Amino acid sequence: GSSSHSLRYYYLEVSEPSQGLPQFFVRKYLDDQPIARYDSRTRKMEPLVSWMEEEEKEKTFLDLGWVFRIELDKLSRHDHPPEGLDTWQAILGCEDGNKGGFFRYGYNGMNFIRFENETWMVTQPQGEKVENKWKDNPVLLPIKKEYVEKTCIEWLKKYLSYRKEAHTEPPVKNVTHKKVNDSLEVLTCQAFGFYPKKIQA
Repeated sequence: GSSSHSLRYYYLEVSEPSQGLPQFFVRKYLDDQPIARYDSRTRKMEPLVSWMEEEEKEKTFLDLGWVFRIELDKLSRHDHPPEGLDTWQAILGCEDGNKGGFFRYGYNGMNFIRFENETWMVTQPQGEKVENKWKDNPVLLPIKKEYVEKTCIEWLKKYLSYRKEAHTEPPVKNVTHKKVNDSLEVLTCQAFGFYPKKIQA
């Protein structure tokens, strides 16, 4: 049978921007390919492949990002007073052929709660407080389920069709040279960002 495909969003928020790291960052993947990103410094979606440029104004990407930022920020301020640098991570996504979709949340690099197959799973003690918060909100869970079970799948199919129409993604090339001595010069050529990732040498 045909292989399955997935659409995933990776979210990262830090309590304070530090060392060039934006306070809020999102990256979107179609299968194993990064296709778009957004951060709190630019405040706009940046396509990472040419066929995503027509989706620059995709509101699902931005709106969902700000919803998660507000949600995680509230939890962070309530449960963890700002001392030092705290990080929140969230991964959500869907696969074709899999109805459920998933959410996974982490704090300072540790996964503490996830929602998968319509079930909450708490993996750290602090996750219980978060679970109760979300269960007490009658709107929150239906919104999340609607996204991963319906909206996410719709975008997944749309992006697959865009990628199929584009066929291939040419590589981004970068050539650097270093002169070792008068008779020797080393050239380094890098190619990245191409799709499909399998190449023949």
